[in-house]
Amino acid sequence: AASFAGYGNKEALEKGTVVVATLLRQAQSETLGSKDASVYGVHLEENKAVLIKGSLYSSTESSNRTYKLHSSIKINSTSLAGGGSDVLFRRLDGTTAQSGSVILVLRDDESRQKTITIQATGLIDY
Repeated sequence: AASFAGYGNKEALEKGTVVVATLLRQAQSETLGSKDASVYGVHLEENKAVLIKGSLYSSTESSNRTYKLHSSIKINSTSLAGGGSDVLFRRLDGTTAQSGSVILVLRDDESRQKTITIQATGLIDY
C-alpha cells in the first residue's frame, strides 16, 4: 500500500486526489492495452481505492492493487452513473458507463475537498 507518512493534511488531500486519479488512468490504460485480455477498473471505498482486473470487484481477488488513503482524508462521496462504487473502462475505446465524480475531503474539515470528474469519454480531471 502507498504511504503518506510525513504529509500535512492539505498535502495528503492533494496526494490522495492524484493517487486516485492516476489509478483511474492506469485502469483505463491497462484496459486499452488489453493487458491479459481483460478489462480493468477502480473500486472506491471511504478509505481506499482498488485497481481491479475484470468487471466485478472481489475483496479476495489476488490481482487487486489496493491504495489506502492517508488517515486524515476520505472519499466522502462517489456519484457515478448507474450508482455503485466501481468505474470500469471499455476495451475498444477506453470510455466508461460509470461517469460522474468522486469527492475527497479532509476528515476534520469536510469543507476542504477535491473533486475528480470522470467523463463518459474516459477523460479524468481533478
